[in-house]
Amino acid sequence: KATAQRESEAIESSVREVDGVEFVKLYENPTTSTDSKGIPAGSICVIVKGGTDLAVATAIYNKMACMTQTYGTTTETFDLVDVKFQRPTDTPIYINVEVKAKTGFPTDYETLVKDAIIAFVSAAATGYVPGQTVFASELICPVNAVGGLAVTLLEVRDDYVTYASSVEIDWKKIATFDAVNITVTK
Repeated sequence: KATAQRESEAIESSVREVDGVEFVKLYENPTTSTDSKGIPAGSICVIVKGGTDLAVATAIYNKMACMTQTYGTTTETFDLVDVKFQRPTDTPIYINVEVKAKTGFPTDYETLVKDAIIAFVSAAATGYVPGQTVFASELICPVNAVGGLAVTLLEVRDDYVTYASSVEIDWKKIATFDAVNITVTK
């Protein structure tokens, strides 16, 4: 088990040890006014992906000081104390890929390209976390690895926005990917 010196480190470490937790990040606002993220003065906000609501809130409660104020949209109550934290909301990412045929061009190129992208964004080493920007350039290598094709255009967007070279993700959101949101043409 990890040890921590500060309250924030102790809370983050405790939540990270909850079964099923895939991601945890604690934000602090030690100022006397609401910060740019909307976190109230003197509060903490813990962003958590995975784990049950009760287990996550218990981990926070067991490590927080008695006067610590918590912020978020998920709430559990212990001994008249509301413990709040934030679950990241999904931001579906749409991907447009144009390829050019080369020697050995696969007939099922569309499926292969979609599978390559989904495998890349789902891998533990490259998986996206809340607040992480999606760059189209990061997706070129897995597409080129399909073989028999060359990428001539690769662009990304979120809902109802023009395709671009990147999509910035809000700190309380997480990029999600689905093969049905990937268009591949030659």
